[in-house]
Amino acid sequence: MVRGSGASIPIAILAGSALIAVAVYLGLSGRGDGRETTTPEASAPAPGNAEPARSRRPPDDRPVVRKASQAEIEDLTREAFERARPLMLERCWNPTVTANPEPATSKYSVDVTFDGTTGRAIALGISELRGEPSRPDVAQCLRELPMDQAIDPPGENARVQLTLAFP
Repeated sequence: MVRGSGASIPIAILAGSALIAVAVYLGLSGRGDGRETTTPEASAPAPGNAEPARSRRPPDDRPVVRKASQAEIEDLTREAFERARPLMLERCWNPTVTANPEPATSKYSVDVTFDGTTGRAIALGISELRGEPSRPDVAQCLRELPMDQAIDPPGENARVQLTLAFP
C-alpha cells in the first residue's frame, strides 16, 4: 500500500479536469461562425500581392439551393406521387382488389419529409384515414414499396402531408 497524503487523488482529478476544460475551450474557440474575417494585419496587401490576405471558411461542396415555398413543395410532392401511381396500382391496388373487391375505393394520409439539398424522400408514413373507406392490405403494401420519391431540392428539409386516393 502506498502511503501519502489522502488529498493526492482529489488533486489529480482536479488537475486532470482543468486540463480537459482548457483543451475543450481552446478547441472550440478556434471555430469561427463561418463568416469571412479580415485581421488588421491582413488588410494591407502582402508584398508582391494586390489582394489582402483573408481567412475563409473552406468551400462547401453542396450546391446553393433557393428555398422553395411550402405551396411549391406540396405541388412537387403531388407530382412525384402521381408519377409513382402506376407502380402503386400495379403492385398494391390491383392485386388486392382482384382478391377482394370491397371496398372499391380507399384513401390514405401520406406524410413525407424531403432532404433539403438532394430532394430525396428521407421519411415516409402512410396511414388509413378515419371515417373513410380504407384497405389495410393496400396500406401495408404501400409502406413496403421502395421510398424513392424525389422532388427538386427545396433548400431545407421539408415535410408535406397529403391525401392519396385509390383507384
